[in-house]
Amino acid sequence: VVDWAEVAREVVDLWSTGHPQWRWLLALDEGTWVVKGKKTHWTRVLNNLISNAIHALEGVGDADAVVSLSIRARGGDEVELVLSDSGPGITAEERDKIFEPRFTTKSHGTGMGLAMVWAIVKQYGGDITVGTSEWGGAQFSIRLPLMQP
Repeated sequence: VVDWAEVAREVVDLWSTGHPQWRWLLALDEGTWVVKGKKTHWTRVLNNLISNAIHALEGVGDADAVVSLSIRARGGDEVELVLSDSGPGITAEERDKIFEPRFTTKSHGTGMGLAMVWAIVKQYGGDITVGTSEWGGAQFSIRLPLMQP
């Protein structure tokens, strides 16, 4: 079992240090968010999602660059992690394929990162969706069953 909030803090601290000029938002509901899995798996998931956000933000001016991560309760038995950015977003066509192995929009990508994210989320009984953030960028939402701490 893993405390999702602890992993989120560690990963955001790491990435935000490399991009201090951007706005990094971390909103964690009160509580301990214990989910199934290995810490290395959830660290890999968050690193992949934030890495993708950073690539998306490369064309955005520093003043407009935002990465937001929130964790909140969903009922009494589920927790949701939402990662959003202010990049160019993901088209409807891309959303249909985004979790498929080898699908990429990057010139240098392998297309395996989000497929791996999807596999880890599903392995632990969760669900992942992609949409549009409040800034018009990408938004990934992961829902998982809560474990008792």
